Amino acid sequence: MTQGDSSTATREWIELKTSGDLLAARPDHDLLAMITVFAPGLQHGHIILRELTTRDGKRTLLLTAPDEVLAHVQRATLYTRGLDEDMVLFENVHGRWERRQSQLLIVASPTARDESTESLRAFPVKTLGFYWLLESSSTPTAISHSPEATSARTLMGGEMIWGFLPSVFGIALFVIFRILSRYIHKVPKLREP
Repeated sequence: MTQGDSSTATREWIELKTSGDLLAARPDHDLLAMITVFAPGLQHGHIILRELTTRDGKRTLLLTAPDEVLAHVQRATLYTRGLDEDMVLFENVHGRWERRQSQLLIVASPTARDESTESLRAFPVKTLGFYWLLESSSTPTAISHSPEATSARTLMGGEMIWGFLPSVFGIALFVIFRILSRYIHKVPKLREP
């Protein structure tokens, strides 16, 4: 897999709220319905969620938090919606990719008129960090992207060249038209007696 060079990156700041013995974050995200964190001694905090879809359609998630939050985190669970059952999550733990299977949950959400259900897939993880969502037939050796290579440049959806390319083309067109304009206006002056 390659680093993403499209503009499909999303970034969201999510507040952690106490929910029993856990802290819960509910992102406004199409894939993640909820994140729960077991962090004894922590009363509040926040998480930053970054998601990127690569050119070949693979999805990555990066969950980061301030050091005072990370120091308390002992485990977390990512609750996803809309995933096929053959999808697995690969978590980078100390430089190794560990495979995480999902557990299917049927959640009832009663409303005033009727009761609707939603199916979620829960992925238990050891800590907040970098994750790949892949089909179960994929192997972690196919992952060439590491969290150390993740930067603001790659998370925002591409290489810096794509940001500078429109400016370079604009400058080149300006120079070409300037030369052409000077030539067009100079030729009639040379023909005058």
